[in-house]
This record gives sequence, structure tokens and C-alpha cells, in this order.
Amino acid sequence: MLVMLGLIFGTFLLLFVAFRILLPPIYEGHKISTLTNIYKSLNELSDTSSDFSDDIVSLSSGSNMEILVTDNEFQPINSTSMDSTYMSARLFGYYTGLFNEEYKVLRTKDQYRIQTSTDKARGLRDLEMWGQLDNGGWFLVRTPVEGIEEAAKIADSLLLAVGVFVFIIAIAIIIITSEQISTPITQLTALSKRMAALDFKARYDGPSDTETGILGENFNKMSSQLEQTISDLKVANVELQKDNEKKTRTDEMRREFLGNVSHELKTPIALIMGYAEGLKDNVADDPESREFYTEVIIDEANKMDAMVKKLLTLNQLEFGQDPIRMERFNLTALIKGVVSKMQLSIKEHEATVSFPYDHEIWAWGDEFKIEEVVTNYLSNALNHLDGQRKIEIRTIEEGKLVRTSVFNTGKPIPQDDLSRIWEKFYKVDKARTREYGGHGIGLSIVKAIMDGHNQKCGVTNYSDGVAFFFDLEASQPL
Repeated sequence: MLVMLGLIFGTFLLLFVAFRILLPPIYEGHKISTLTNIYKSLNELSDTSSDFSDDIVSLSSGSNMEILVTDNEFQPINSTSMDSTYMSARLFGYYTGLFNEEYKVLRTKDQYRIQTSTDKARGLRDLEMWGQLDNGGWFLVRTPVEGIEEAAKIADSLLLAVGVFVFIIAIAIIIITSEQISTPITQLTALSKRMAALDFKARYDGPSDTETGILGENFNKMSSQLEQTISDLKVANVELQKDNEKKTRTDEMRREFLGNVSHELKTPIALIMGYAEGLKDNVADDPESREFYTEVIIDEANKMDAMVKKLLTLNQLEFGQDPIRMERFNLTALIKGVVSKMQLSIKEHEATVSFPYDHEIWAWGDEFKIEEVVTNYLSNALNHLDGQRKIEIRTIEEGKLVRTSVFNTGKPIPQDDLSRIWEKFYKVDKARTREYGGHGIGLSIVKAIMDGHNQKCGVTNYSDGVAFFFDLEASQPL
């Protein structure tokens, strides 16, 4: 803005100085050219007629000059001056050299002389041309020099006024234009600072039909692309961290799994080896002892077989090798079927199992896997039964879900163990678990099955017992 204002001010200053210095000589040169043309016209008129007063008046009014034409005796013939006698005397004085007023010769020819002189009588300075015509007559043409100077002053004043006006208008236009240019640049500068600080919400919202606007739109595109790139990098970083955590967790689970399997197999293998060696060494001579030894070996082998089968089932569930097959099924009938199949075990544990539901409840899920969940819950309840030795199975419809719970009387699970009972090989009461042949895998299978259904499973302690539950999506019967 300052550069533009400086250029405009310098231009007008240069014009002003040029007018002051060049206008007078240019104007004077123009007048001299006009005088030369008048001389030529007077020569032509004097050759054709001795009385050409009308033509002289026309020349005088057209050029704003006084004209005097005399004969060869300096007697006025034609004149546009109010005092032709005085002008004739001045002409004679110039010719004879008797006229002693100051004058300055500008141009001299054989036929005429152009000069500036001071007329003391009028108090004016004149630009004059005098000389002899081709017919022998004489002439004098003059115009006031003050007119030239006055015109120069008027031109100076006009130029100054126009210059001030144009300068003010220019200031306003330059300020507006500068704002239009600097505002988007300032906005882009602020935008770049915010982008440097990784603030990608910043956007250029100025006009887009200029070079600055195109640059702003490119800034917006670059900001979006950088934001997307950083977002992708963050996602990739999170995924990498998850992969690292998963790998670490998998390694820990593998080590823990090997340790637990080794621990779980160590006891039955030791028992099998011990009793087998006893049979080999004839430690048990009587048939009853041999039968006892054989039953222990078979029982421990069955426990190992059950544990291996459960581990294989759990492994298939956790690694997605046994996918969930969703279907509508009768949950009421499924629960009754499980209770019916386990009647022998229920009688052995002297338990009372109640399932007070006769109406059909339908749900969505994998029927065979849900049957395994109910079987695990009921087996777990039988093995931890105590007190009144009651087991209550309930199904409660809650909106779009149906919750099934298996409650057994007995001791509540310690608070510190509640969050860990779903882990593989975790046992709350190791002695009791060993007594009924458990390995701490059943609840892990339940958790894996319900995770495959994207549904909840859990446990709730009561003062007189424990209730395990699981949720399924409810379905209306067809």
C-alpha cells in the first residue's frame, strides 16, 4: 500500500514540476508559432487587398492578439487595437531603435523579429512580433505575456486540485484493494500456523476465484489429506499396539496354558503310573485290590480324556473354528431336556431341581452350544451344592432379551475370585474341584460360547448361594 501511494504521489509531483517548468516555454512556443502563421496570413492578405480589416479582426479574435498594419511610412492602415497611433509609434521606435524600453529578442528573421517587451504605459509585459510585409508595409502583433503565466497558474491549480482528489480516491481504493489482498493472506498465514500445530479443523473460507483463493482451497485439501493420513497412522498405530498386546497376551496364555496343562496332567498321570506299576509288581494280590487299582486307572484316564476334549472344544471356540449357527429354538424345551438327561446325577447329589415354566420361551442362538452352556451351569451347581441342596432354574424375558439363571444353595464365591472364574484352569476350591474331577475349563467354554453370540454371561452372589446367568435374543414363536 505504501509503495502504491508513493508511486501515485511521485507521479503527481513529477507532473506538477513538469507543468511549472515546461508549460511556460511550451505555451510560449505555441504563441510564437501562432505569430508566424499570422505573419504569413498578413502577407497573403496584403498582396490581394489594401483593405482587409475584417480579415484582421478574424485573425485577432481567433488568436487573442492585437494586430496593426501600416504603410511604408508607418501610417496605420488596418488595426484591431484601441490605440493604433500608440502601437504605430512603438513600431516606428522599434524600427529606428529610438524605443528605449526593455525588451528581449526571442527570434530574428529577415522579415520580422519576435520579442518580449515591457509596456510601461499599460504596466504589462507583451509577446510581440514586428517586421515588414512583402508589399513594403509594416506590422506589429502583440499579446500579453501575463495571459501565458495566468494560464500556467490555472493549470497548476487545476493539476493540484485534481491531484489531491485523485490521491484521496487512490488512497481509498488502495486501502480496499490491500485489504482484499492482505486479508486472505493473513488468513492463510494463521491457517498454516494452526496446521503446523496439527489443528486440522482450520479451514480457509475466503473467495476461491483468485490465486489466493486457489491456494486456500489447496490448503484445505492438504489439511484434509494430512488429517486423514494422521488418522490412518493413528489407527495403524493402535492396531499395531493391539497386535503387540495380543502377541504378548498370546505368549503369556501359551506359557500359562502349558503350565496349567502340565499341572493338570501331572496328577492323573502320576496316579495311573503308580497304580499300573502296583499291578505289574503284584502289589494287589486279591481280586478286590486289583479291581480297585483298575478302577482308579480308568477313572483318571477318563478325567484326562474329558479335559482334553474340553480343551479342544475351547480351542475351536476361541479361534473361530466352530462358528455359531443362529436359529430359533425352544429354550424351555432345551432346559427341560438337560434336566431330564442329568436326573441320575441329580439323584446322586440328593438335589432338588426346580424349573417352574410350562409356557414356551423362544430365543435366537446356536441350540447345541446353548445346551452345553446349560449343562455346564447345572453340573457346576450340582458340584458346589450345599445347605438346602436346592437348584432353581429361571428364564426371565426383559424386552428383547431373555435371561436364564441357574441358582444353587451353598457358599458364595469369594469377591476376589469373581472376576477370574472365567479364566482357563482357574479353581476357587482346588480340593473340591479335584474331588469331582473338574479342571477349571467349563466356565471358560461358557464365556467363549456367549462371546460368540455377542451376549452377556455372569455370576451373582447371594447370602444363601450363587446364581450363574446368560442372555439370549428373544424371539416370538411362529
